[in-house]
Amino acid sequence: MGLLTAIRHTQLSLWIEALDRHLKEKLETINNQPEVAEALLNRLNRAMEDLAAVAEYLDA
Repeated sequence: MGLLTAIRHTQLSLWIEALDRHLKEKLETINNQPEVAEALLNRLNRAMEDLAAVAEYLDA
């Protein structure tokens, strides 16, 4: 099953949750630059909120 087919057969909220978890795990590796990590985490949170809003709209 290709990625597009999988996306069509899985709720968008599950994809968003998995993406959010994966990216936050990657951000944890930026230990030596806490200011950079915090800025990136803030941007990630805003982006994930926007993506969730789009997914909610598309699911409606």
